[in-house]
Amino acid sequence: MGYQIVDIELKNGQILKKKLVLNSTYLQLDKSEVLKPNDIAVIKLHEK
Repeated sequence: MGYQIVDIELKNGQILKKKLVLNSTYLQLDKSEVLKPNDIAVIKLHEK
């Protein structure tokens, strides 16, 4: 099992920082955050 910390830039310009991706498959979001795959513009590894 592995994980990555990512920053997600949405097509509307919003950036979600330090989001957890488990096993390169599952994106963990807060309950208030609802995304559709088409909302995402770019996913980048978070730089320390």
